[in-house]
Amino acid sequence: MKKIIAVGTILLTVFLFSSFDKNPSVHETLRVNGAPAGHAGDPAGGNKTCNTTGCHTGPAVVTQTGWITSNIPAAGYVPGATYTLTATVTDPGHTKFGFQVSPQSATGVPLGTLTSTSTETTLAGTSVQYINQNNTGTAGVGSKTWSFNWTAPAAGSGSVNFYGAFNSTNSSGNASGDTIYKSVLTVNENQSVGIQVNDFLEKNVTIYPVPSSDFCFVKIGDLKKGNISVDLIDFNGKHVAELVNEYNSQSVFEKRIDFVNRNIEKGIYFLKINQNNSTLLKRIVIN
Repeated sequence: MKKIIAVGTILLTVFLFSSFDKNPSVHETLRVNGAPAGHAGDPAGGNKTCNTTGCHTGPAVVTQTGWITSNIPAAGYVPGATYTLTATVTDPGHTKFGFQVSPQSATGVPLGTLTSTSTETTLAGTSVQYINQNNTGTAGVGSKTWSFNWTAPAAGSGSVNFYGAFNSTNSSGNASGDTIYKSVLTVNENQSVGIQVNDFLEKNVTIYPVPSSDFCFVKIGDLKKGNISVDLIDFNGKHVAELVNEYNSQSVFEKRIDFVNRNIEKGIYFLKINQNNSTLLKRIVIN
């Protein structure tokens, strides 16, 4: 009996963010990968945290600013680009921490795609994505930071809120006395490139090979006469180069675009294609 109690105490200390259950196997199943989905203080989850649902009891939830950061430029995210997010909890004197973050609109619509890039984090949720610490990502000395990637949603998605909840435990071996924090990072969509999603171009534009290296071909079918321009935009929304700007009188436009002579570095870009005032943004990888 003493061995069973000892195992239960270890599980309660190490695995964070789970509701209490007397069955040790349920404890382990729920706690090993962090909080159940929907506990990030997010609208899709009903603004719940592990404090408000009674999973952990302690002081009132504390709201913090700046605990979620990113490398998204001040001008905003570019649709389809991938960025790095960090979540940091700080509480001097504490050594066990947990978190959960989810990117959503203000009404709880999931926006973009999360990717776990560390052995200390794991994904949760189905229709709405969340990312948590796992059992290897709880230890810290007065603070803990986790990093993960986020791929931005389609053009026109607008502002994205990264809702986050954090747990600073008192390492007491039970669910009482832990402090839950909340933090939100809001990022805007980059509007500087003036991108519109155009159904006609979306159906008729082909870019190959993908990924590209020294060159690529841009092919547009079912065209009317008019001017065609193709510009290269980096993932921060900055104009890099004008690739094509010419009048087309044919029903099919096909053009080879060389990258070598333009001293374009490898990376993720977007081709901004304009034809008779119709605009389309297509993601391209140059390697």
